[in-house]
Amino acid sequence: MNKKSVLVISHEYPPLGGGAGLNLQSVCGELINRGYNLRIITERFSKDPIDCRAFPIIRIPCLRKSHFQTSFISTALFLAGAIVVGVIQPRKSYDFIFSNMAIPAAIAGVIIAALRWRPHMVWHHGSDVHAGRSLGAPVIQKLLLKAIWRRSFANCFISAGLLARAQTYGNVPRAFVVPVAPVFKNPPRSAAPIEKPCFLFMGRLEKVKNPLLLIDACDVLKKRGDLGRPIRIIGDGRLYGPLRDTIARRGLESHVVLQKNIAHAEIAYALHGAYALIITSIVEGFNMTMLEAAMRCVPTISSDVAGVSDFIKHRSTGLLFKTNDPIALADCMKEMDNNLDMRRFLGNTAFDAAQRYSLRATVDALEIALESMWPA
Repeated sequence: MNKKSVLVISHEYPPLGGGAGLNLQSVCGELINRGYNLRIITERFSKDPIDCRAFPIIRIPCLRKSHFQTSFISTALFLAGAIVVGVIQPRKSYDFIFSNMAIPAAIAGVIIAALRWRPHMVWHHGSDVHAGRSLGAPVIQKLLLKAIWRRSFANCFISAGLLARAQTYGNVPRAFVVPVAPVFKNPPRSAAPIEKPCFLFMGRLEKVKNPLLLIDACDVLKKRGDLGRPIRIIGDGRLYGPLRDTIARRGLESHVVLQKNIAHAEIAYALHGAYALIITSIVEGFNMTMLEAAMRCVPTISSDVAGVSDFIKHRSTGLLFKTNDPIALADCMKEMDNNLDMRRFLGNTAFDAAQRYSLRATVDALEIALESMWPA
């Protein structure tokens, strides 16, 4: 396949967003290494430094107020700005359009593709499919997704579980599974220190991530007299205040440490001090942090949701508990806390399983999707 010029559309790209944006940055770098020409359209945050990259990054002013959260207004402004910028680009400046997530990026991508007669592909990560709801996206979002899928030459999903969720809305034509990969390189295979490792929750403090369930589980352990290992919660979002208040109300301040988001460079250090990662989500697309933990031989205790369960196999690469069940989570935490051999076994098997998730494998899968449009 002859290498192509790509217009990449994503409402989040570093320094905006978290793991998904950093993963996209790595994917873009690898595509350039393989001979593709890239141009990126993304949102602008008022505090962003001026970019100095090997390829153009066009940032749309969107009145965004946070690196990690967007709003309806900023989304609408980005959608309008991306369409304008994409349409006025020189006709030969790109061969196809690659949208990172469906809403709003793929909406802009589909419109630009129709106006410029260019093929379009979209890479789904999670909330753009399930909308953060265990019952699935609302009707309007489902209709948008179906329209995007029909008008895209490749529909890529970061996990088989996310694709299965999408298929409950109707047929997904030309579907591919393109997994994400940890963004740090060559992490050492070493267990976390055992002096005082903690149970670690790290992610957005929003309803979909269900962090209050961890506090409920800690309360269960406290009442049993089994709350010995410290718990560290790192993140920010609408539930930060309720979490802080609930921790204080239940007298858990000496056991649970709550702190705001940390820089991505510090994530490896946080994971290195973790006994196990805790995921309490009610729905997921996939979870980058569990891969980053696995690459540090840190096992995961997670709710049994699609996407996570693509990687975590109960008592093989981690522990799974019934979604939204604090007693089941408390039982898993206690079982792993009491069994260092189990913790080491699960960490080692998770490490082995994580080896198939690499940047090379991600871009290989993307190129397979591309070849469906331009056969070699």
